Amino acid sequence: MRPSGGTIRWNNMYLQRSSFGVYYTRIPLPKCARDDGFPHAVRVSLLTKCRKTAVQRNALVSGCVLDYLGQPGTFSSRDHFDRDLKALRLGLHGFFDGTLNHPPAQANAPETPLVSTSTETLEPKSDKKAAYRDFAWLIRSYMKYKRKTGVTEKYLQQVAGRLRPLVGYFNDRNPRTLKMTDALGYQEDLVSNDWSAKTTKEYMSVARQLCDWCVRMDYLRRNPFDGVKAILQESKAAHEQRAIWTPAQLQDLLSHERFSTRGGPDDMWIPLILLHSGLRPSEACQLRVSDVRQCPLSGIWYFNVSDEGPGQRVKTANARRHVPVHHDLLQRGFLEYLSRRKAARKVQLFNCTPTGKDNDWSRNFTQRFNRFLSNKLGYETGNRPTAHSLRHTFIDALKQQDVPEYLVAEIAGHSKRSITFGRYGKPSGLAKCAKVINSIELVGGR
Repeated sequence: MRPSGGTIRWNNMYLQRSSFGVYYTRIPLPKCARDDGFPHAVRVSLLTKCRKTAVQRNALVSGCVLDYLGQPGTFSSRDHFDRDLKALRLGLHGFFDGTLNHPPAQANAPETPLVSTSTETLEPKSDKKAAYRDFAWLIRSYMKYKRKTGVTEKYLQQVAGRLRPLVGYFNDRNPRTLKMTDALGYQEDLVSNDWSAKTTKEYMSVARQLCDWCVRMDYLRRNPFDGVKAILQESKAAHEQRAIWTPAQLQDLLSHERFSTRGGPDDMWIPLILLHSGLRPSEACQLRVSDVRQCPLSGIWYFNVSDEGPGQRVKTANARRHVPVHHDLLQRGFLEYLSRRKAARKVQLFNCTPTGKDNDWSRNFTQRFNRFLSNKLGYETGNRPTAHSLRHTFIDALKQQDVPEYLVAEIAGHSKRSITFGRYGKPSGLAKCAKVINSIELVGGR
């Protein structure tokens, strides 16, 4: 029913601008309507960043919306309300972008109602273009698809965050009408945030991937981001963007008196494993005691990196692998540590547990490690290597030894670019990988 409480006064009608510079009209609804489950306000994008144009469109939109809100039966049903407002937005946006030749009917023409309370929309029944899927809907569908692929929740949140500007920039525009010029405008808008070239490139890459999927699903006719080249050139080459530990820094780390005592055995063995095996921090922190195995034929000890155990996850299918244990770890007494964990009937190799909303295995360890770098080694935040840099250091050492790229990919858990090695090639085997890993000698390793 229509909210009770006497005459409704419509106050605080503002022309507002989003964080992406797009203007929109916002008209608050009365408290009596909000109490009945209706939204706090009606928002209609003006599809422009020009204030002069926005002021003109705001006058039209305000008149149309207020006309509708004043009609009998407007608040009879939330479903009818949402449906009618959607039809109103489509009619206004169709007029703004030129797909309709006239604006929606005004209050001074009661014979042509602004928004029908039936199932009819503003446009002819035969025209189905109005029922398009906006970016908000496309992103929700895309995220459902990505979730089914088995990626981590942390990765999903990262993708969702990089897609969010699409909704703000294009607002209620029909994605099927976008062209390359629109994608270029979006890129310029990202650049205006003073982000680095790398960050802008990542946001554009995710948008391109979304639209590629939409094309495959027949939601879009074409991908407007295809062929769009980066405006800003990255200041560093790809190999320079990954920090590694220098020999002097490794010496400082491994020779520090509190390296093995600041947080127990975890804080000594995890960095050593990262440095001598190239595991990701999360992969090392989630290892179980049973994941350290010995090959019955060759006698080689190795880490079984998998998602077999409760809560265990891998970044990609290629991350499931067997990584030989470096001989330096064995000489330092790693097997004795393993025996103590077995004797104590521990399931996990370390005391790490998945924490935070992302169930991140490495979160507590990396936080302790970062505090150690700042407080004990005096490394400045933002200008120092990290726990993940130990992995980069190991991979860089393999590269310096001229190890074939396909073999490095197997050890590091990367995909192989070559279709021959990626699809037809079989794993090289523990013996070959162990020979490569044991050939790497890093400063402070002994």
